[in-house]
Amino acid sequence: MKAFKLKTSIETFLTQYADGKYTVLSPQNRKSDAQNIFDMPQVTVFYSEGSIDRSKSSINSTCHHDCTFNIWLQVASKATVNVSVLQNPNATPAQYAAALAEATNASQIADEKADKLLGFLFDIIMRPENSKLGVDYITNRWITRISKNQPATMGAIVIMTASISLTASCVEEVGCEEGISGTGGVDTIVDLQDESRQGVAT
Repeated sequence: MKAFKLKTSIETFLTQYADGKYTVLSPQNRKSDAQNIFDMPQVTVFYSEGSIDRSKSSINSTCHHDCTFNIWLQVASKATVNVSVLQNPNATPAQYAAALAEATNASQIADEKADKLLGFLFDIIMRPENSKLGVDYITNRWITRISKNQPATMGAIVIMTASISLTASCVEEVGCEEGISGTGGVDTIVDLQDESRQGVAT
């Protein structure tokens, strides 16, 4: 189906614009290790659902396919603190308090990283020159929804996930695939003289 080819095109399209800010991974190759996500934010494209508009389709040839793709991203951060002060037995209470006050909030940093990546992806997808998402036809692409999840702690690393719902359209060609005829058959012989088999058609 062209919808799945369009998904591949979106993956290629996003990879071309990554510029070291993220890596595009397939669902099969996506990493769940927090350190991998911390080292490089991850973007994965899923075909979420599709609607076949009957009013725009032909029962005999082509079907108009409105697709929804879920672009899922993961970022990660670590909290930092002035360990030299906290591990110094001669540090004063005021120095301890100052070090803790200056410690970064990993959840806040992860949230900011997610916002920045969402903004970057929104910009490149919605640029007028990118309206075809890397294919040679009009896709009517549109970002319909952006969402973020609550941060999750994995050891010393905080993970933030977010998603972009992207709609696009394509035309599915039907009648192109041909079946393969069977190579064998079943021969059935019915004795028409056998009264017990009368009325049986084979």
